[in-house]
Amino acid sequence: MDGFDIFGGVHGCADKLKGLLTKLGYKCGDGLCWQSSRQAVFVGDLIDRGRQQLEVLRIVKPMVDNGSAQIVMGNHEFNAICIATPDPRDDAEFLRPHSEKNRDQHQAFLEQVTGETANAIPRLVQDLPVVARPRRHPRRTRLLARGFDESR
Repeated sequence: MDGFDIFGGVHGCADKLKGLLTKLGYKCGDGLCWQSSRQAVFVGDLIDRGRQQLEVLRIVKPMVDNGSAQIVMGNHEFNAICIATPDPRDDAEFLRPHSEKNRDQHQAFLEQVTGETANAIPRLVQDLPVVARPRRHPRRTRLLARGFDESR
């Protein structure tokens, strides 16, 4: 492996993610994106804000499962888990209060997580690790830290 491409702040912008993966030489087909000499590393914040949050998860999860990517949980995934998880000390409350501010922050994600995905997606987010350990030091790493913004 020649190196890693580190992605941060995708925030539900699947089309921009696919475009960037293609620009960086990743091949996409049959529900999987891969690069023969590099590995993607997603440093959280896949969700919240954008209109394609589930699609982002559908792109990234197979990459991680196939070994063409690694991922760590970001604060937006952590907060989504907490807003959906009942407080074990008080059945009427959640680990993250359902205040207007918190609901507004997660509204785009909550609106997209309905029906069958309502059970599967929170579990997928809960399974994200909080630490990634590269298997070896790459010769070259590209850090893609610019946030994904649907308006750009």
